[in-house]
Amino acid sequence: AELDGVSDGVVYGAMVGLGFALVSNLFAYVQAERSGLSALVSAFFQRGMLTPLWDPLFSSMIGVGVAYAAMQPWRRGRWSVLAGWMLAVLLHTLWDDSVRAGAARTAVVYVVLLAAFVVLMLGMVRDRRRIVGLMMECLTRFTDPAVMTGDDVKMLADLRHRRMARQWARLHCGLRGAKTMAGYQLTATELALAYDRARNGEMEPDAFDARRDS
Repeated sequence: AELDGVSDGVVYGAMVGLGFALVSNLFAYVQAERSGLSALVSAFFQRGMLTPLWDPLFSSMIGVGVAYAAMQPWRRGRWSVLAGWMLAVLLHTLWDDSVRAGAARTAVVYVVLLAAFVVLMLGMVRDRRRIVGLMMECLTRFTDPAVMTGDDVKMLADLRHRRMARQWARLHCGLRGAKTMAGYQLTATELALAYDRARNGEMEPDAFDARRDS
């Protein structure tokens, strides 16, 4: 229920990848240290400086697949989980092999990984714009002077206005005001996403009513 698009899948997947990278890198450093200082420096340069994004990139592919499946009606998107896993394995295998290959092959693999990273970032930017675009489309039916005015909806549908609203709240009400405004924006976003899920048949009416009321 918390996966509403590519961005969520990348965030959850990347966090898993960062945890994996932490354990994997520590193990590699311990193994390299046994071969001397030069081996340890080489391992740190390669793993800690050249390739810190790769493990999160690999697991993000699985996250994207899971997010896509979560956004589809029940049982229709399961293939994307396997597809994401296969892509993650493929990229990870290419990287592992390049470590033991020559410089030319390593450079080619790095270009492939950077291209995958750029595509992932572009997908996240597009997904964020999609979510913000849902504000104006979905929240207008919930306008009520006691809850959300038309001006509120306009603010919520623009990233720049959202940032200005948080700055305004902090200026006039301090950190607590900024936190409250951020919470309001998050809650409104969750409402719009829940409505979008319900109208696309991805959420049962009773579940949407409970989510809307909460």
